[in-house]
Order: sequence, then C-alpha cells, then structure tokens
Amino acid sequence: MNLKYWRGFVGVSAWVVSTLAAVGFAIAAPQTLSPTRLLEVCNSETIAEVTAKGDQLGWEAIPATDPGNIEWRQSFMSYNGGSVDVVGWRKNSAENDESILFWIAQGANAHKACSYSVKVAGGLLDALIELLGRPSNLDRNEVATTALWKPGRGEVSFSQVGSAALVVVSP
Repeated sequence: MNLKYWRGFVGVSAWVVSTLAAVGFAIAAPQTLSPTRLLEVCNSETIAEVTAKGDQLGWEAIPATDPGNIEWRQSFMSYNGGSVDVVGWRKNSAENDESILFWIAQGANAHKACSYSVKVAGGLLDALIELLGRPSNLDRNEVATTALWKPGRGEVSFSQVGSAALVVVSP
C-alpha cells in the first residue's frame, strides 16, 4: 500500500461524525471492510477513480438525490465556502451498517478526504494499528477512543464512541 503524499485534514472529524449522524448516514458490527481496502478506495485521486473502486465493493451507491447526501453537501459547502464533489456507498445488513463518503472540496479549505463509518467497529482499531503501526496519538477514556496516524504528508483519524466508529482519511 502506497501511503505517500497524504495531506492533513483531520480537524473536521468531529464535525463529520455529527453531520453524518444528523443526516442519517450509518455511523458505525464487526467491520467487514478491511483497512487495506479502505485506504485503497480513499487514496483515489479523482471522483472517477474512487467511483470505479467504490463500485467494486458491491455496496449500494448513495445517489446525489439522497436527502442525506443533499443536506451533507449543502452543510459542507456552507462550512467550507466552496463547491464540493462527493460520492458515497453504503452497506446495511443485519450484522452491521457501513458507509463511505469521498469528497474533493474547493474553497477556503480545498482538499480531498474520505470517511468510513461503521455501526459496530469490532476490531477496526486493532486492524488499523496492524496496518499503519502505532498511532502518533492514542486516547482512550470511559466515553471514547481516538487515534491519529500521520503517514507521509497525510492523516488517518479514528474515533469510536460505544460500538460506532468513524475513520477519516486525508491523503
């Protein structure tokens, strides 16, 4: 896995979690998407590239007309002050709910990033540690667990409250 050229953008992790929760996206059963596959999808350079990789997951595409997608996009554009192209997929099952959103933003905070939310994180943190090594920051308390890696020039953040988790990848 080539992890070079990662750029930072973890500052809005909490905002992404609350926004995804507010608009009804899956925020978190044993995780079925491996961290390696997640990084392959999230390391895409363009919307076309991530669409091809995301479609290979076999998950349901989140349509641009989805009310949650529209609300997320409008909220993000208001926050960032520029346009944003976003694509996403979700997988809902009896065991777990998962979703991936990938976006390329223009404006004051131009960047690309990707979020993966899972209803039941299972061993996701351990799998990330196995893949990426020891995080540069790890905080566990009675309410939440957070971890941050800075591979190359980017960031990978992990946030878990209860069984639900969010990973934000900023290549």
